[in-house]
Amino acid sequence: MFLFLSLACVENEKNSGPYNVGAPEIEWYVGLGTNVEEHVHEGLQTSDGGYIGIGDTQESSTDDGMGDVLIIKIDSNGLLEWQERFGTEGVRETGIAIVETEDGGFIAGLGLAVDDKMQPALIGMNASGERIWTQTYPHAGYGSVRGIQLLDNGDIVVTGYRKALEGGYQFIVDEGEGFIMKTDSEGNVIWDSTLDITQGTKLRLTEDGGFMVLSTGWIFENGEDIHAPILVKTSSEGQQEWKQSYPSNGMSQAFDFDQTTDGGYVLGGHTTGYGNANWDCLMIRTDSQGNLQWAHTFGNPRGYDSAFIHDECYGIRQTPDGGYVMAGGSGDEYDYSENTHPTGSSDEWKAYVIKTDLNGALEWEAIYDDGPDNGNNAAEYIGLTKDGGYILFNDTDSTGEMEPNNFGFMKLSPEP
Repeated sequence: MFLFLSLACVENEKNSGPYNVGAPEIEWYVGLGTNVEEHVHEGLQTSDGGYIGIGDTQESSTDDGMGDVLIIKIDSNGLLEWQERFGTEGVRETGIAIVETEDGGFIAGLGLAVDDKMQPALIGMNASGERIWTQTYPHAGYGSVRGIQLLDNGDIVVTGYRKALEGGYQFIVDEGEGFIMKTDSEGNVIWDSTLDITQGTKLRLTEDGGFMVLSTGWIFENGEDIHAPILVKTSSEGQQEWKQSYPSNGMSQAFDFDQTTDGGYVLGGHTTGYGNANWDCLMIRTDSQGNLQWAHTFGNPRGYDSAFIHDECYGIRQTPDGGYVMAGGSGDEYDYSENTHPTGSSDEWKAYVIKTDLNGALEWEAIYDDGPDNGNNAAEYIGLTKDGGYILFNDTDSTGEMEPNNFGFMKLSPEP
């Protein structure tokens, strides 16, 4: 197993020299949303060249938690085309996953209210964002759809959780029931299977017609309970075939994964393990059978005191050159404060992007923001764009007119 703690994009002590060397540049950056706080969780470039993001927003300025689903569609230049909000007053609901259908519409994976409790749900929309159909899948406790795979015949396969103790967006569901479910193109259930995990986070179609589900859960390792990334393989009918975990000597979590060209998988998240002083971004590579090939960590791109810096990654993709790109945020959550990097204080969260080769060796890393001392901009997801660049879906409080916190759409150029 290899370990990379790389600062290759900077020069000179305390990052006083150049940074983002060899990395793409920001082409444009827009912030959109409502006049209350929102958070984006996922997004993609659409077939018309635009972009769509999904997440959640507060019901009002006095609401202390995310209450409604928010979906925002922009054109290829970042101009708003439409935004839609779904929710039931007084119930914490969330939007986590979205895919585009063959006719240019969308299917959103959510948690929606059923009898005042958030439950797994799907919404079908047309290209203009109008709701065509809604399906909910109630069980005991709280639940949500977290990942969607659209099949060639129009059927939908989803993963998520149910029987949880809390509503609203949950980074990690510690007590719940993970599931995988197949529906037809309008969300009617074809089959539904329980998995031996507390949540399903994302899923991918496997080469044999089955499915791979990503999760994070508790395992017992070296005498203690720790979080670890988990892969679960199912048959084409959703029956669990095997489960593999990837522990470190600390807490490790995975939030996104991608299938690689050789049928394997690359996982993205963050960890306190592998000898790191605090949370660092984590990239894990497995073969098609879930066998670990390597794990690398990356962090502290601004060169501050690593004991106080959190580097948290949430999105990962394989790139056309066979390498990988991973995105998240870098900042601190302590009384500690330092301000010696051109992008500003350690107290401000910045979008953090890492590009590696096919073996996980760092090619470049970059910090993206809206200028020093202007606020927080942390990446929550990353997508590849048709021109060879990238799109970051950020939580931002510095871009856009609708304060205090917006969906940030940041378009990055192709690599130099």
